[in-house]
Amino acid sequence: MILSDELIKDLSFSWRAASFEERMEMAERIEDEQAKQQNRRACPIEISQNIELVGAYTPKKETIALKPMLLSLNDYFPLLYILIHEGRHFFQHLICKGMNTETNQKINLLKKNLFESGYLRKTPDYVLQPAESDAYSYSLRMLGEINETVQSTYGSDYRKKIFLKHQQQYLSEQIDQGRKKYGNDYPKIIAYKVNTKDELFNRFLERIPKGQEMYLSALIEDFMDERLGRKWAVGEFQQLLRKTPFKKAASIPEYLQPKDHVSPVITNRSALHISR
Repeated sequence: MILSDELIKDLSFSWRAASFEERMEMAERIEDEQAKQQNRRACPIEISQNIELVGAYTPKKETIALKPMLLSLNDYFPLLYILIHEGRHFFQHLICKGMNTETNQKINLLKKNLFESGYLRKTPDYVLQPAESDAYSYSLRMLGEINETVQSTYGSDYRKKIFLKHQQQYLSEQIDQGRKKYGNDYPKIIAYKVNTKDELFNRFLERIPKGQEMYLSALIEDFMDERLGRKWAVGEFQQLLRKTPFKKAASIPEYLQPKDHVSPVITNRSALHISR
């Protein structure tokens, strides 16, 4: 388990009465302990209002940013879930920088997927792509283990049970969508889309106006979806690019608006839906 019994005890008994500063210290302890379990350095945590959702891992700064409201919740499970998910993204970036704990094939695909050139944003591709699929699965598995300890040691807590169930249902729904759209071999289709987008993005990036990278992403993802299941040539995309009047960022589809690995949004039902 990624957290010690001592930390789980402190979270269970002290969170509700803790001050904002004390909760921030607990957040740092969570990251410190999971970092040790993953044999990596801890990722600095900062409080910021300048992020879209409640939290974000920012690769350029190598930090996890949290909105202050996240530390104001009565339950610590949303914070824990976010820190595990975003800490996993930090771990992924470290793998790609040389912490070789995966096969080379997985690393090569992950390297492409972690950057805009190979990052997928459309539903259900977003959750099914390697970086997010791994982060979702890992965070839910770790949260499940912690939940079992909490429930068996400190008594039944329906809020944590419901919270975990909502996250599991969301991931299950996305996987079901992937199977309906691509079949049981959906991981291979997703890998193909990551590789193809990375190839097209890097090949044609210099041919578009500066600042229009997100629009290029939108074109490529729509292009791939329209031609899924049939053969096509790179020349088809080149022709599309020549005919396309590049638009301002505001006209880019919402699912392609630039974001840094943005953490889950907390809904009224305490369910989190993660977006980059």
